Order: sequence, then structure tokens, then C-alpha cells
Amino acid sequence: MKKVLLTTAMGMMLALPLAAQTVPAATGTETAPQVFFDRVGAGVKASDLVGKRVYAAKTLTGTEAALEKPADDWEDVGEVSDLVIDPAGDIEAALVDVGGFLGIGEKTVAVNMEALHLVPDAATAGRFFVVMQGDRAALEAAPAYAAVEPGTTEARNAAGSLPVTDITALSADVLTGKPVYGIGDAKLGEVSDVVAGADGTTEKVIVDVGGVLGIGAKPVALSPAQIEVKPATDGGEMTLHVAATEEELTAMPEYKG
Repeated sequence: MKKVLLTTAMGMMLALPLAAQTVPAATGTETAPQVFFDRVGAGVKASDLVGKRVYAAKTLTGTEAALEKPADDWEDVGEVSDLVIDPAGDIEAALVDVGGFLGIGEKTVAVNMEALHLVPDAATAGRFFVVMQGDRAALEAAPAYAAVEPGTTEARNAAGSLPVTDITALSADVLTGKPVYGIGDAKLGEVSDVVAGADGTTEKVIVDVGGVLGIGAKPVALSPAQIEVKPATDGGEMTLHVAATEEELTAMPEYKG
């Protein structure tokens, strides 16, 4: 889950739609989001995450038992400095300050929230360790985070409404549902899923090929190198293209997940 309960002064406003339940509207025929809560379920506050040390582990199951201290094979790689929240209220990334000495020479990296695991601290109730799969070298090699101003061309590129040339720079939310075109600009199918590798980068793009209205479509896995992102024209959107025909894609092995 990307959504994290925020109960700081600013976070409280953001938290309301995240945990929103539905209650009958006045008409009795519609539902409306609940605005206020007398209590909420177990969650993690933004203030609990910011300032936490981040550890990297070679392997993680995602169901690690509570520990009284960081595991011996965990590597201290940085510290959570902030969270990035999209307009829909999803926490897209945790900003992790990596490297440097006493704050000098640090680089800030945006880490997908889904890559972070919270391992309970057995020594202190309600506390936890933040750990991700990988190592220090992977974070130091990751691109530095650069905030974009809302409404700018760069921001629209990141949202997928203007072109980017590197498909790995686009999130699964942006890619999912995008049509994929082949030779002669014939529509071959659409993106149904994106599979990330252990380092969080896009490893496979799953395209549903053929079928009618999604029925009978065959999912196939393409590598990012097989897909070309073409620039958006004025008033349009970016498009995805492959140098193949529908017959060639349907001849590929079916992706089983």
C-alpha cells in the first residue's frame, strides 16, 4: 500500500481522503466520503517516517518478524527526509538522503513506497525499522530526486500528458491502460501491468494483445527496450509503439505472472 495515515497538521487534511469510508448520502441512492472520524485503524504517521534511518538488505520476504535491533546483514544507507504525495492522495515516494558526511554531500533519492518494509521493533511498542531490498551502491547509483513545479512541461511529462523518451521514467499508474501500436500504427493492445525488478526499475511491460473489448486478449511481456515512447502532439498524449505486428506478439509466450 502506498497510502499512509498522515496525522501531522498538514497531513491531517491529506489523510482524510486516504482513510475515507463511505456513508449513505442524503438521497439514499449515492455514497459520499466520510469527512470526520472518531478513531482510525492502525497506521503510520508521516512524522513516524521522517527522520527514520533506512536499511538495505540483500533479501527480504516482506513478512520479517519483529527485531530488537537491525539485523546484522542490514546496511544503513540513509535517512527518510520527506514524503511525496500525488494529487490523488497516494504517497508515491519516500525521499531518502543518501551518502555524505554530517549532511554534507548528501544526495536525495526518491524511493517507491512499495519498496519500503516496516519491520516492528520488538524492544519498543509502536516503533519500527525501515528496510528495503538492495544495497548502498544501488541507492548511490540512483538518480537524484529533483522536484518539479506543478503545471510546468516537466511536470506534465512526469504525468504522461507530454512525451518522455524513456519508458522507465513513467510510473505503472501512467502506463497502465495506454494503447500500444505496431507496424503501420495498427493498435495491437494495451498495457495491463508493469513489473519492476529488485532495484525498483521497470523490468517488463505487460501488454494485452488481441481480443474484443478486453475479452480473449493474451498478455505478453515486453522489455522496456522493445517499446518506443513517441512525443505527444499539441492537445494529444504520448503513444507507445513496437516494431511488430499483432500476429508476432500473439505468437509470443503468454505471460503467467
